[in-house]
Amino acid sequence: MVKSGTGLGYTKGRRVFLRPGRAYLFPLRVPLSFRTEGRLEKSFIHFNLRHQGLFDLFELLPPKCLERPLAPGLLRTVSHFDSGSLPELLSVQAALLSALHPFLGPVTGSTAARLDLARHYQPLIEYIDAHLGADLSMAALAGVMGLSTTWLSMRFHRDTGGTLKRFILERIRVRAERELSATGKKVREIARELGFRDELYFSKFFRRETGLYPSAWRERYAG
Repeated sequence: MVKSGTGLGYTKGRRVFLRPGRAYLFPLRVPLSFRTEGRLEKSFIHFNLRHQGLFDLFELLPPKCLERPLAPGLLRTVSHFDSGSLPELLSVQAALLSALHPFLGPVTGSTAARLDLARHYQPLIEYIDAHLGADLSMAALAGVMGLSTTWLSMRFHRDTGGTLKRFILERIRVRAERELSATGKKVREIARELGFRDELYFSKFFRRETGLYPSAWRERYAG
């Protein structure tokens, strides 16, 4: 989101002219660079949105454009909110989702099919979130869906393109990030709540998933 100044953005062989009062959508994990003759004041918001935790929003609704006008007051709202205030946090999230909406493309037949799959797995996802932890029982998950553990693993991979184990690990990572950045809980408390046998095992898991140890993550991202 560009607040002031002008410049150029370069990504995937494309050149994008950056202007104040505009929002730009760039894909994640692609090279991105900027050039300006003067000052370019901008803010980055990282969106990682998955429907029911299964399908990336930008895969369901591929962007129909990469540039839109900024909603009045959005930059000020994002820049000055108190991350420790839940009402303000929810207000900012709502504003950002509203700003994101015009970028998204229409619902297609393949989109509808994926939404049906998400509804099919909703009981499983709700159970995972309610019992989330490294000690989560695969047999219990299979029981929720009325399948054997083998069939559940095979069908989940077929339907979503990812393994159930990876899905659970990603939910644990996201929960851990949230606890580290939004609460004052000690690392050992978070480790215990997430079913890890000790703080060391949790720290190794977290570093493997994020590239940072929990204490370093908290120092960098805590509000």
